[in-house]
Amino acid sequence: MVMLVTEKSYSDTTVVLELGDHPFVRHRTSVSYSSANYFRTDRIERAIEQGWAVPRDPLATGVLRQLRDGLHSSPFTVQAIKEYCEGRW
Repeated sequence: MVMLVTEKSYSDTTVVLELGDHPFVRHRTSVSYSSANYFRTDRIERAIEQGWAVPRDPLATGVLRQLRDGLHSSPFTVQAIKEYCEGRW
């Protein structure tokens, strides 16, 4: 899981989403690969049930591919996260 943040001058620009890439994206949005972490699905499900998280529409295949590629190429992604994802994608 990664955070999506409003693009700033200091943002990781490995992947920047634009208006139209996803209904959630309303302006230039940077993918914060330094925030990448893994979460157990039961914790995500519990967060949704308790109202702490809101499910969104799935990403288009091309956008998801761009985010996955960015995870591997960003200099801000923790190596352990890269290795974890390599074994699952």
